[in-house]
Amino acid sequence: MTNLIDINTLAAALKQVAGVPQGVGYGQPGRYTTPLQPWQTGKKEASLTITSTTLYSCCGLFSVCGPDAVLSRVVTDDKLSEWLGWVENNECYQFVKTITWIGNSGTAAGSADSAAGEPCDDPPTVEWGACEYLIQKGLLRKCGDPIDLTVVGEKYCDKQPLYDFMGQRIDNDLEWQAIMAGIALKNDIARLAVVGSNAVAGEFDGLEQLVNTGYVDVHTAQPCEPVDSLVTDWSNAVVNNTLIELVFAYIRRIRQRAQNRGGIAPNDMVIMMPSFLRDCFMDAWICYGFCDETADSTSRWETRDRDQRFRGGGLFGDGFIIVDGVDVPLMVNDWIPVTSVAPNFCSDIYILTRRLGNLPIFHFQYQNLNISAAAFTAQAGFQHYTVSDGGRFIHWSKTDNLCVQTCTALKPSLFLMAPWAQARIDNVCCATVGSLDPELPQPGSYFYGGDPPIESSCPNSYLIS
Repeated sequence: MTNLIDINTLAAALKQVAGVPQGVGYGQPGRYTTPLQPWQTGKKEASLTITSTTLYSCCGLFSVCGPDAVLSRVVTDDKLSEWLGWVENNECYQFVKTITWIGNSGTAAGSADSAAGEPCDDPPTVEWGACEYLIQKGLLRKCGDPIDLTVVGEKYCDKQPLYDFMGQRIDNDLEWQAIMAGIALKNDIARLAVVGSNAVAGEFDGLEQLVNTGYVDVHTAQPCEPVDSLVTDWSNAVVNNTLIELVFAYIRRIRQRAQNRGGIAPNDMVIMMPSFLRDCFMDAWICYGFCDETADSTSRWETRDRDQRFRGGGLFGDGFIIVDGVDVPLMVNDWIPVTSVAPNFCSDIYILTRRLGNLPIFHFQYQNLNISAAAFTAQAGFQHYTVSDGGRFIHWSKTDNLCVQTCTALKPSLFLMAPWAQARIDNVCCATVGSLDPELPQPGSYFYGGDPPIESSCPNSYLIS
C-alpha cells in the first residue's frame, strides 16, 4: 500500500515529459541541451494559446523586490488519503461480494426451523443471504497553462530572485506550471473523495455515496440492509451531549459487529469532520459529564486538564476522544461541504474504519498506467507518455510550435468492502466564534476570493506616451 501523493515526484515527472532536465540550476550551462525525442522536434500537436501569467520572464508575475518565498494558502495535506493509503488495481468493474447472514431454513420467512430433533427426523437445511455491489474508477486529468518555451531561461534582470514555493525552489515556468497542475489535481482527489459520484463522467464514488444506506444487489436489485452504513440526519441541530452519545453508540455498534472479524485496532477507526465543527465537537466532549456539575475549583481544573489532554492530541493532532477505554482520533477534513443555517454553519460527521483485524476494507485504488504507456511505446516506436508514483500518474506534453503544455492523469477509486463498519451523521450545526465564516477550500467560497487569476505585467517602454 502506498502513501500520499508526492507533489515533488509529480512535478519531476511532468518536467521530464516537457524535456526539462533535472538537477541543473537556473542559468547554468547545459540547462536545456538534453537531446529531444523524435516526437518533440518540430511537431505541432495542438492549437495552444500561451498563458499571460508567468512566474519568471521579462513580464513576471511578482516584483523582483522583497522576499523570495511565495507564501501559499493552498490546502496541500490530505489526511484521509494518507490514512487510507493507495493500492494498485486494474479491474474496470469491481464486484464486492458479501454473505450477509447464515441461518436454518425458514429464517428468511421469519420462522427458522429448529436444528433439534429425533434421530430419524430430517434435519433442516441451511440458507443464507448474499449481496454484491459494484465499484468503478474515475478518470481525472489536469494540464498546466501553455508556456512560450522561449521565455524559459529569460530573466527580468541579473538580480532576479529564484522563487521558493511551499519549501520547494522553482527554477522556471515549466516547473511552476507542473507544480500548479499537480496541486490542483491533488485537490480534485481530496474533494471527490467526499462528494464524488460515478454517475458524473470521470468521477469516482466518494464518501457521500459509499457511507450510505440503500445498498442493493447488483444482479437482483434486492435491498442489502445488513450491508448498509449507520446514517442519521441531525436535522440542523447543534452539537450537544446527545450527539456525543450518538457517536458513542455508533462506535460501540461497529466494534460489536467487528468482534468476530478480527476487531478494530487503535487508529484503524477515526472520526472525521470539518475544522469548524471539530472545535464545537471537542467543546462538547471536553464538557461531557463535567460541566453539569457544581462549578467548584476541582471540576474547573479537571475540565481544563481534559481540554489540554484531548484537543491537540490523537493520530493527526486534531484531537481524540475515549470510548470504553480506547482512543478514537479525530481527523479534520475541510473538503466536506458546509451549509449555512443562520446563525449557524452545518456539515457532516463521519466515523470511518479502514481495517478489520489484518484485513484492509477501505482504501484508495489506482489503475497502473505503466501498462498503457508501455503499450503506446511498443506500438509507436517512441516514448510519448511517462509515468510516476509506481504507475499511478501518466504524463504527457502537447506542443504547438514553440508553445508547450504539460498534462497528467490518473484513474482512481475508493474501495470499500464493509459499508456497515462506517457511519455518518448529517447536518450537524455549530455557531462559529465572532460570526466568522468557516474557511473552506470549496469552489465559490471566499477562500478563493472570487477573482480570476491576476496576469503578469510588463514594464512600459519610455517611448510610449
